[in-house]
Order: sequence, then structure tokens, then C-alpha cells
Amino acid sequence: MSHQLPVRLFQPYEDLRGHKIAIIYLNQNNTMGNNPQTGRFTPYWTRDHQGHIGVQSLVDYDSTERLSNGVMKGGWYIKPKQNHTPSVTAPLPYIVQGKHVWLATFSSPILVNDKFLGVVGADYNLQFVQSLSKQVASHLYNGRAEVSILTDQGLVIADSDRPETIGKSMSNLFNKQYQKIFNAVKSGQVVIFNNKEHENIGIISPITLGKTNSLWAIVIRVKRNIALENVINLDQQIKVTNHSNMVWQTTIGLLISILGLIAIIVMANSLSKPILRAVKMAKTLALGDFNTRLNYKSSDEIGQLSNVLDNMADNLHWHVRVAEEIAKGNLNQSVQIASDKDQLGKALCDIL
Repeated sequence: MSHQLPVRLFQPYEDLRGHKIAIIYLNQNNTMGNNPQTGRFTPYWTRDHQGHIGVQSLVDYDSTERLSNGVMKGGWYIKPKQNHTPSVTAPLPYIVQGKHVWLATFSSPILVNDKFLGVVGADYNLQFVQSLSKQVASHLYNGRAEVSILTDQGLVIADSDRPETIGKSMSNLFNKQYQKIFNAVKSGQVVIFNNKEHENIGIISPITLGKTNSLWAIVIRVKRNIALENVINLDQQIKVTNHSNMVWQTTIGLLISILGLIAIIVMANSLSKPILRAVKMAKTLALGDFNTRLNYKSSDEIGQLSNVLDNMADNLHWHVRVAEEIAKGNLNQSVQIASDKDQLGKALCDIL
């Protein structure tokens, strides 16, 4: 048999004396789980790791006594008997072939004309469920997640990191968050939770168990920094990129500012040089030297100023030549009047 199959089978009956089915079992002289005195047929077949099949009589199937974890000893038998519905009882401690094991007991009633005759069922060693939880955890976040399987009675079926908690209250796993997790498991809803105390986040997903009224849940939790590792890395990359962009933007801004400053200096020089030349020429004219010309051609105000100064220098230079000829006694000269306000030109005309 595969290790995934149940390793223990049972088939306890009510008092079968008087039933045809009793002929098969009650004549076996107390073998195969028979009990001629009570009329009960209570066989419990087991298989060890070597595949050897053993049988023993079941005990405590009528017991309403509660175990230390709150599970009813005979719940796997009493509930199907009372409700005529399948039942799951777990985690249930039991001695099988001299070894203490934790079991999950699945049992279903045997009904004839709606009369309860007994149950048939199988036990699963929770070690198998524990191995499944470890296997699932190993495939999540590179084995850094913790997987638990819990019952709606607040008990631990399996935990990938802490197998010693199997069969115990799940308060051993969740401490202060026990009640919140317990309520979420009982709700049968998918719930996402955030445990700030232990800096982890998790999800609770319900597990339905056939037609039984029992409800289990699988809880997967992982440290927040592990679950958000990709987001954190992306955030860091964005910060590095933003810093790099800021450096580039600052550098580009400085370059633009420098280029702008250079452009302003060049433009200032291009404007100041003709003005300074015009000032120098004006000073030269004031000293009586009329030979300097700016020869600056432009349509702006500076170009107009340069043109006026050059014209003034031409007129003054011409009047100087006329005055020099008059001084030599040559009065046969023509005087160019710049305008009706040309006082020097008019004075020279009067002399002639």
C-alpha cells in the first residue's frame, strides 16, 4: 500500500446478534475483533512501515470523555451514530502497534433502513499531513514560509516549522493573535492578516472535508520583508534611479546655467563694445580730433548712434577744411549747411 493511503481501518458495529451479518463475524471465537459477549464486532486493522497487517479490538468508541486537547475520545463513533452523517475527528492520540501517534479519523455511519448498525472508517497518521506542510513550505519563498493546518476547534493538525505543536492548541503558534486567527478559521472565509508584533503577514484558506460538518484551514505566513522583497528591491531601485536622475538633472541644470551665463556675457560684450567705442569717439571729438569713425552698421539704437556720430564727425571735418582755406585767404569756398540749426556752418557762410 502507498504511504498516502490510510494505514488503519476500522469497522465497529452495534450489537449484531440476531442480524444475518453476525453469522460472518460472531462465530470466529473472539478473533478479528469479535466480542461475543457484547455482540460487538470492533476490528481495527493496522499496517506498520514494513507493510505487516495487524488487527486489534477498538476501545473507547462509546466514551464521551474529553482528551487534554478537548477532543472527545469516542467522537468518531458517537457523532455518526447520533447524526447519521460522516465525521472527522482530529487530532486524536492513539496507541497503534505499541506506538503513540496522532491520527485524523474519518468515519461514516452504516445505515440499514435508516437504522444505525455501526461505522466504517479510516485513520490517517498526521505525520503524513505534517510532511505535506513541510513540502508546501519548501516551495514558497525559497522555503522561508511557514505552513500550518488547523481545525475549527483551534487545534494544530500540522506545522512545517514546529511539529511538536501537533495535537495542541494553536495558541502555541499565534500567541496574542490566537483569537483573531481562530475566528477566521471558524468563519470558513479566506482571510489575509498582518501580524505587526512578529512582522509577518499571512493568508488563511478554508479546507472543506467532504460532507462532514468539520472545517479545517491552511495558514501560510511569511516575514513581511520576505513577502515584500521584490517590492522593497523595486523601491530601492527607484530611489537609486531617482537619485541618479537628480544628479543628471542638477548637472544638466548647471551646464545650462553656465551656457546661459556665457551667452549673457557674449551678448553684453557685443552690446558694450560699440557703446564704449562711441564714448571714446565722443571724447575724441571733444578734444577736436575729427578723423575717427565708428563705421558700425546696425539697425538698432546703437547703430543709429554710431551713424549720427560718424555724420557729425564728417560735418565738423568739412567745416575745419573750409576754415583752413579761409585762413589762407581763399574765400572761394562752399559751405554745406547740415540744417537750419547748423550755427558753425552759418557762421562760415557769413564770413564768405
